[in-house]
Amino acid sequence: QLEKHNFEHEKIQKERDLAIDKYEQLRLDTESTLEKIRTERDVALDKAMYYEKESHDLKLKLKEIQTISEKRACRELEIQLEKHNFEHEKIQKERDLAIDKYEQLRLDTESTLEKIRTERDVALDKAMYYEKESHDLKLKLKEIQTISEKRACRELE
Repeated sequence: QLEKHNFEHEKIQKERDLAIDKYEQLRLDTESTLEKIRTERDVALDKAMYYEKESHDLKLKLKEIQTISEKRACRELEIQLEKHNFEHEKIQKERDLAIDKYEQLRLDTESTLEKIRTERDVALDKAMYYEKESHDLKLKLKEIQTISEKRACRELE
């Protein structure tokens, strides 16, 4: 029984170690993925800010040109402004998608991590149970050995 319990105990220890390794690898992979998504989001935000500033600058230029009645230049700037506004909207959508992707990954990761924590906790509970069971069996074995020794001593007497 003791050998069986020791074997089970070692098996549970290995399962716990595997669960811990699995959790750590997932955590590292997730951090890497989250960092990539943050970088994509930051790039999209930088582009959006650039296009917002560019759009603002173009609006100011457009007003200047309109006041001095250079209609031709105004039309060219209007076209540029439309292009920049289009690019800005495109970048905004990319940023929103990156944010959505980040949020979904965060939610998926939290769920996966909770499952792994539960598996780890179950493995730890099993290991503790088998450790206690092994200890109890060792005590019983000692008790039986003591009784056997006493019995043997009495028989020798």
